[in-house]
Order: sequence, then structure tokens, then C-alpha cells
Amino acid sequence: SGSLRDSHVLLIDCQASGTTPAHGDVLELSWAVCSGRGLVTEPRGGWVVPRTERRVPRAVRELTGWSEVCLADAATEEAVWAELTRE
Repeated sequence: SGSLRDSHVLLIDCQASGTTPAHGDVLELSWAVCSGRGLVTEPRGGWVVPRTERRVPRAVRELTGWSEVCLADAATEEAVWAELTRE
């Protein structure tokens, strides 16, 4: 069996507009595959089209840098999932 150093781990970072799906939407998702030796794949990801039309709180906007302008470059949840599972 391989060592932990050689194991591959999927790291996911998610930024959302609220603390739970009942209170917010995913705004940004990034991921990379790593091992104990470093990155296995280049980090990927970006803005995600919010699932609802809920207002994004000012504090979240300030922390994430999100604004309505980001929607021009945002991908749908389905497109992000397809890219994530393609690895």
C-alpha cells in the first residue's frame, strides 16, 4: 500500500452567500488535486451562478469580492459539476 505522501486528495474551497442552503447560494467553487508532494493538478474553478435570486449580503460581497458583474463569467452548477467530475 502507498504512503500518505503518495495519496491523492481532492481539495475543494467553496464560498457561499449564507451559512446553509436554506440561507444562501454557492457563489464560488475552486478545487485541486494534491498529494503530500504538492499539487497534482492546477487549481481550477470560478464564480457560480447563484441558485436563487436572494440578495448577497454586503459582508459576503466584501469578503469574496462578488458583485453582479461576476455573473458575466459565472458558470452554472451543472457546468461546474461536469468540470469537477471530469478529473
